[in-house]
Amino acid sequence: MFSFNWIRSLFNPKKLNISNNTNENEIVLSEKEAILKCAQEIAGLGIWEWNYRLNKICFSDKLCKILDISKEKYEDDLDLFIEALTHNDYKDFVIKSIKNSIEDGIEKNEEYKIINLNGEEMWIRTNATCIYDDSKNKLKMIGMVQDITQSKKSKELLQENYNFLEVIIDTIPSPIFYKDEKGIYKYSNIAHIEYLGIRKEDIIGHTIYDIIQKEFADAHNDVDVDIIKNKEKNIYESKLRYKDGALHDVIFNKAPYTNQQGEVKGIVGVIVDITERKNAEKRINKLSKIKDAILEISYSITETSDITELFNLILEKVIESIQNAHIGSILILDEDENLKIATHKGYKQKNAENFSLRLKDSFIWHKTLGKIDKTVIINDFDKMVTSKCPNILENEECFKVKSSISSPIIIDGQLYGLIGIDSKYNYAFDEIDIELMEYMRNQIATAISTHKLYEETIYLSRYDKLTNVYNRRYFEKILDRYINNSIMNNEEFLLVLFDLNGLKFINDTYGHLAGDEIIRTFTSILKKRMNASDILARIGGDEFVGVFFETDLQHLIEKFEDIIDYFKRHCIIFEENDIVCSFSYGIAKFPYDGDKYNKLIKTADERMYKYKQKSKHILKRIY
Repeated sequence: MFSFNWIRSLFNPKKLNISNNTNENEIVLSEKEAILKCAQEIAGLGIWEWNYRLNKICFSDKLCKILDISKEKYEDDLDLFIEALTHNDYKDFVIKSIKNSIEDGIEKNEEYKIINLNGEEMWIRTNATCIYDDSKNKLKMIGMVQDITQSKKSKELLQENYNFLEVIIDTIPSPIFYKDEKGIYKYSNIAHIEYLGIRKEDIIGHTIYDIIQKEFADAHNDVDVDIIKNKEKNIYESKLRYKDGALHDVIFNKAPYTNQQGEVKGIVGVIVDITERKNAEKRINKLSKIKDAILEISYSITETSDITELFNLILEKVIESIQNAHIGSILILDEDENLKIATHKGYKQKNAENFSLRLKDSFIWHKTLGKIDKTVIINDFDKMVTSKCPNILENEECFKVKSSISSPIIIDGQLYGLIGIDSKYNYAFDEIDIELMEYMRNQIATAISTHKLYEETIYLSRYDKLTNVYNRRYFEKILDRYINNSIMNNEEFLLVLFDLNGLKFINDTYGHLAGDEIIRTFTSILKKRMNASDILARIGGDEFVGVFFETDLQHLIEKFEDIIDYFKRHCIIFEENDIVCSFSYGIAKFPYDGDKYNKLIKTADERMYKYKQKSKHILKRIY
């Protein structure tokens, strides 16, 4: 056990020079002690005193009760009190405090932890004062002890709650701040610090004018003044510069903080970034326009027979849908890897008609290093113009193109062409436009594919795939129209039925590919000898029918005999085999031989059979 002899030496009675005539002082002292004890009971304070003259320390009953100690055990033995009751973390602190108090004659308010006899930790607050005689000699030091355990626990709990609340606020992704009534920032959560991209010490203790530009700060300050004046919250949209330097769209939610007297002591603010929402709204608006455009394009697929008309509609809708789009074109890639304009809007017509550019010389090729698979934006357009670029940049409005957005049209995995939209503004297009162009180009690719499929379907429903002449079904459909027109206009025409001689022999001998070549050659030669108004159809494997206008029977017979003679003199060479193409024909005249399809066909078929019989001796010589 450590010793307090140094303390006892400080209270040596010989050094005190206390007068023997102490009656009057003792009376005054007794009165003060009575008052003190009364206050002790009222305030729940424990009293201790050190009698300098008697070198004796004692505790009041109240103090013993507060500390839950035995008065007889610890009184007069300060060493034991400190050793047994003072928390290990505070023993040195208590010893030093007692020493300073004795030397100075006064003890400041001190707080430290003790352990009572039950092993429970307690916090106490102590203070003391020295009582002197008339000669300024120390008589006693009297101190008070207060149990502040609950107060400490409350403060610790309050601090824990504060720390917990601060952690919660710091985990909130929205920037939150608090400023006092003078506009000085007192708190800024992590999200607020990170959003602004500046240090915490550059926010706390500063005003809005220290953080953002004056033109924006003035607007925020005006709102704060109104909040403090009216004691009402305010929600408003504004711009705030993000840490990347870009201005973001934000919503400020601000509310006044008032004390119990109803005085506004500050403003709490929450910032909600709505940049993405704003961009989403722009996307939705633009996407709505584009969807309407795509819908119109889709409706036009089955109504537009010419692909150029479809291209015109597509380009018109793209330019309408993309903000800052002024002119544009659709370019198609040909077999030689050259881009040619299929349609345009805003360019000089002569330049557009003569336009041809190698794909590898295009802007998009250089921008993507040849990997053309997505939409790209080209800014500072004029800086990219080289001698390889044509004067297609000249437009009807005579403005200089500053930026462009270009999208590839990919069909069946192959580059089909490009959609190029130009603007007279630099940096006119953004990521939203890229997203919309990506959507549109995919839809356009589908539309073009659908149109091509539709055209192919229409073609197959009307034409024979091998010969590119009408098929039987479509021929019969349009022939009724020709018959009705001829009846109304009192016109004549000749219907001719053709049959290729020996086609089965050719197929069996040389193969069906040889037979196909005979069919194609016959059709090609016959079509060259027909007028533009005449029509030809394949109605069977080796049977054809033709309708001839503005000609007489004799002239037509001479034409067919010339063709027969031509085939005799010009054999068809197939895999080093010379094959003669021969055919028979029969002619029926409208309306003399009939005014219905079936009657005309029957008449022509009978006459063709007679012609074939007459020519049998020739056919035997050929095959």
